[in-house]
Amino acid sequence: MVTIGEAGCFFPPWNGARGPAEEYRHSKYLDHPWNITFADRHAAFTRILLTNGVQLMFTANYTFDPTK
Repeated sequence: MVTIGEAGCFFPPWNGARGPAEEYRHSKYLDHPWNITFADRHAAFTRILLTNGVQLMFTANYTFDPTK
């Protein structure tokens, strides 16, 4: 489960939209890998899926949903 990450990583899973341009500090604009820390205490540069308006809170590589 994601515990903390760059601010831009929260936009795609929570509301299906890309983050503001200023949030793309470590990647190109519209490229979606983000620095994320997980509950098991590891961190990774993880690609977040952008689904254009569809909330996608979890995949095989990450979850923002505490029930998963």
